[in-house]
Amino acid sequence: MEHHLLHGPVPVLQEYNDFQQYRTATDRWNDYVAIGSKTESTDNRLDYALVGMALKENVPFLTERDNHIKCDGFPLCHPDLSLQNIFVDDEVNITCIIDWAFASSVPPSMLLVCPGLPHPRDRAQPCLTKYFTEAFIAANGFSCEKDLCFSDSSMFCTLSRLAYLDGLQDHIYLSEFVRSCLGQETNLYIRQLKDREEFKEFARILVAYETDEESLKEDEKQYFSCVGSERFTLSQHLTVIKEINRDFVADKRL
Repeated sequence: MEHHLLHGPVPVLQEYNDFQQYRTATDRWNDYVAIGSKTESTDNRLDYALVGMALKENVPFLTERDNHIKCDGFPLCHPDLSLQNIFVDDEVNITCIIDWAFASSVPPSMLLVCPGLPHPRDRAQPCLTKYFTEAFIAANGFSCEKDLCFSDSSMFCTLSRLAYLDGLQDHIYLSEFVRSCLGQETNLYIRQLKDREEFKEFARILVAYETDEESLKEDEKQYFSCVGSERFTLSQHLTVIKEINRDFVADKRL
């Protein structure tokens, strides 16, 4: 699962007042994850099974939003539209876009999403969203069709980040997705999904793949022998809180 911990969004620099606060937050995140190897735990894998169930249930309803767009076929979407893959000339005209290896067809509404820069996982800045919308209309996108619903772009943006599994803060994306689609509080919706037989079947399957407890303890010992006992104590305290409150999210407030 690498850095993906649903109930522990990875800190991003924009959330903090200075770089030192950000560095401290990333250290605490790494410490917290090290207790019980949280990213690879059964609980975390089950959390992402819930994400998959949420997407599976709500994506069909999103297709209805495409009915008002006149588009032949499905557009091609670049999955890694970062500054490294975009070439411009001296007049800032885009001359080439490279690295199309994992491009795929998408619903037309996905083209209304302003890409995040410098990397797709970054949130699009409001000023860039404004220029993107104006440029899309000026370039006669979708054959000059009027009344394009750019306001839905945030919903499709969170959908793509969850589907590509290439973001840093999946819990935030899921919360925004559920709120946009259902107008519902995320924790309540997740509890409803957990009552379904489909989720219970996932749980029965994943139990067979749980990591040996002794191996986890040895990994923890090696990690915290390098960073110190004080950081271990704090991470252990947060882990206990998580065990007591299943809705606990280790976010920027920590």
